Amino acid sequence: MAVDRHRQEALLNAAAAHPEDPIEALRALVRLYALALTDPAGEAMRRVGVNGWAEALRNARVRTSVVEGIDIPRSVITTLVKRAQSDGLLSGSLSADAIARTLIATFQGFVLQAVWQQTLDVEACMAVIEGMLAGLAPTKTRQRQS
Repeated sequence: MAVDRHRQEALLNAAAAHPEDPIEALRALVRLYALALTDPAGEAMRRVGVNGWAEALRNARVRTSVVEGIDIPRSVITTLVKRAQSDGLLSGSLSADAIARTLIATFQGFVLQAVWQQTLDVEACMAVIEGMLAGLAPTKTRQRQS
């Protein structure tokens, strides 16, 4: 199941990476993952994923699979962030990998909340992520957007 989930995530990541604008690609990626949180058919997969995270603490084979599953979106996000930094759309003073890890950690937190059956206003959360991305723009770009 984990391998299937990783393949699905890889497809989502590949689809999000196609737009020419790396910020739009990041937004598309975030939106695809957010929509996955609201899909009732994915509830069992989310639960399996969380159980996999726990199992990864004691089983090296499971840990390898979980880390590989995280490395796929991390690589895509890091590439998009580096493109955005190169284009002057995001601050180059921040680590692209750290931005990717932060976005992934945020999504993992959403997964946990969904599994715990917490009410999650996905649109409001996506607006916060949009704000976070806007806050990562260079100061002169943020001033022009105001």
